[in-house]
Amino acid sequence: MAEADSKPISIFVVVMMDGGPSRWISANSNDTIKSVHYQIREVFGIPLTLQKIYCFGKRLEWCQTLKECSIKNYARLQVVLRKDGVTRQNSSEALNLVSQIRAMCQRKSVAFDYGCISNKIRDLFSILRQQTMFLLVTLPRSFVTLYENIEEIGDAVIRFFLDSLLKMMLAKGWLDKCASILTRLCVDLGSYHGDGSHLYLLCRTHLTELFEKGNYKINFEYLEDPITSILIIFRELAESLSRDLDRRATPSSGIQYVRDFKAFSLVLCNTIHLRVDSALQYYLRFERTFSDLLSKTEAYLANFEHFSYMESAYCGYSQYLTILKALHVISKLCKSSEERFWNVLRNKRLSLLELIAKSTDRTNDHLWLLERKDVMDSKSRMHLAMMMMTVKRIHDVELYEMLVWSEKLDANLYMAFKNQQITNREVQQYWLRQLCGAIFNPQKSLFLACPNDPKRFYPNPAIEPKALDLECFKFVGKLVAIALMSEIQIGVAFAHVFLMQLAGRRKISLEDVRDLDPSLHSWCKEIIDGEFIDSEVLEFPEALLGCQWRTELSYVNSKSSREAYVDHLIQHRFVASISEQVSFFIQGFDSVFGTSIGKLLSVKGLELEDLNESLCGYVITTTLQLDNKSNPLMSRFPKAWQFPKIHDAKLYEMLIVWSKNLSKNLYMQFKNQQVTDPGVLQHWLCKLCGAIFNPQKPFP
Repeated sequence: MAEADSKPISIFVVVMMDGGPSRWISANSNDTIKSVHYQIREVFGIPLTLQKIYCFGKRLEWCQTLKECSIKNYARLQVVLRKDGVTRQNSSEALNLVSQIRAMCQRKSVAFDYGCISNKIRDLFSILRQQTMFLLVTLPRSFVTLYENIEEIGDAVIRFFLDSLLKMMLAKGWLDKCASILTRLCVDLGSYHGDGSHLYLLCRTHLTELFEKGNYKINFEYLEDPITSILIIFRELAESLSRDLDRRATPSSGIQYVRDFKAFSLVLCNTIHLRVDSALQYYLRFERTFSDLLSKTEAYLANFEHFSYMESAYCGYSQYLTILKALHVISKLCKSSEERFWNVLRNKRLSLLELIAKSTDRTNDHLWLLERKDVMDSKSRMHLAMMMMTVKRIHDVELYEMLVWSEKLDANLYMAFKNQQITNREVQQYWLRQLCGAIFNPQKSLFLACPNDPKRFYPNPAIEPKALDLECFKFVGKLVAIALMSEIQIGVAFAHVFLMQLAGRRKISLEDVRDLDPSLHSWCKEIIDGEFIDSEVLEFPEALLGCQWRTELSYVNSKSSREAYVDHLIQHRFVASISEQVSFFIQGFDSVFGTSIGKLLSVKGLELEDLNESLCGYVITTTLQLDNKSNPLMSRFPKAWQFPKIHDAKLYEMLIVWSKNLSKNLYMQFKNQQVTDPGVLQHWLCKLCGAIFNPQKPFP
């Protein structure tokens, strides 16, 4: 019955400003005022948030109908802009220009040329202000209509509009506003012409660049529902990415639009977190897309080990880490999906670690991988942290300066390497290890080894360092920096207490020194927990530290005062007494590395022990032929460094005769490979070890 009473009416709408435009719009008497607001937005390009509609001096509310407001045929409505809207003198001129451009784009004839409409656009951009930028939101749909009717002119107009918009953004910095308008244009182009349109791809590429400039956090102030708009483009990118993953012909074949997919994924998730309380409702709209891409990426990681030895193929592998980063951000919208994502990486851990080692660079942020410690190993965590640091390049002159200084440390060692090319990696590795042997020699007493782990060292707190000693600590800092930057394992690790101070943590507890000095730790525990202090207990600090500490201890009575005494003793013994050594070590490290060691060790997700794993690792003695002339060190081990040459025939004999009996699948995988190639050889040997030492395959 209500529909039968509805009658079509015409309403005259006037925008209340000097020279403001006016138009007739059509409606039904039962239409709501809300629908009129939407029509005004379509006709005049005024956002809903800026409109206030009046009739006979009374403001009309959204929920009312035209009939309830007594609005009849040929009624007159006034549109008043809010105070935070357009109030400048040129607003009416801009509004009129937008109306003219839209009217021209609706024509299906070629009565005007490209110059006519481009001049209007140029005039519009010349008078636009920050408050009138919203007027551009209605133009994209008109441009797309023009492109449909007259493709050649429409193409030129859209390109001219894009160039003008981006130039204005660069000049005035209105990134969020430009991103809103460009998103609208991209959505309209995609809906009319599909995702294969060259204009659509151009627009989407520009939008990706804007997102990157805004660090993927965009305030879409001119879009009423930015999540839906971004989701449309995201789904199209996800479908394209899924098809590429399906038809990937070779391991190294590139995947298109990975950069765009990452940008839209991050912006979509950031916008959801910014605008809604519950992200789950939006996640459900693209959960299937996430699951599909995660499954296909998991399949890639499962196959990665079969071609990971192909060094030439690594050029495209970093794309998969970019895809994983985007999926990681999406997974955070739902707790169960996040756990599923990390389970995939955990199950494919070995492939992931190899992928990280081969494909990470300094152009991408992969620190998100450090969120879960059980997914990464120490070497990979340090590698990622290093990739995110601003690291200096090691110049040859710095290496030779260190070589010259090393004569003060060990003259024989200097003579052994002074004529060697220490910029060569093998020579450099051998040189650094020999230096460590000289520096951490117990007879030099600069460093002490932990009683329970002779490979862990810390500065000797019992010595008063001289100028040369401090220079030596600076030298060690440089040595460690070079070892990290060159990824050379030198067979030396540092005590946790020393690493804490390098990281800037000056507060050391009693438990922290347990491994450094077990006797002192036990004595301190006895002080704290004992009922009384006898003469034997008092003798220990005097023998170790001097009579001052014995005298101070004799006045300690309560448990709290004993704890304070022990704390003061620990800070003196293991912090204050080595503060100079720590300072010089840091100076040396920072001078070579370019970034402070404190900043490196404070990377979220990185553990102090990761530094030790990178420096110590499993050191393998390698063959190195140094020039024996003027080389006194060579006489120490002339035969230990000589190994027979491995002939190709022996390798193929192992492959064909023996490994076939061990694993037929392994034999089939490598029978056509060139096992004499170092990369293939390394991969083959690793596979053999995995088969031989498999717990499920016991040998008789």
